[in-house]
Amino acid sequence: MPLYLNAGVFVGIQPKNPFSAFCFSSEFCEAHLQLLFTILEKAPQATIRANTIVAVGDLTFRFPNLIEPWTSHLYARYVQL
Repeated sequence: MPLYLNAGVFVGIQPKNPFSAFCFSSEFCEAHLQLLFTILEKAPQATIRANTIVAVGDLTFRFPNLIEPWTSHLYARYVQL
């Protein structure tokens, strides 16, 4: 499953939930959390940001200890507004 942030390919071929792989393995989740939060911060389409924040909510329930250090990144974009 390619994750191309700057290309329209990501939007065009994304499955229903491209972030479901994060919920299967804590090791995979931990290794790719930076990518998830980069998408959350830099994705120009609101739909991608909305899907990402839903995925972060799911991950917070599944792996709260992995997500907790990234909590400040969740609100960083909205504090700047």
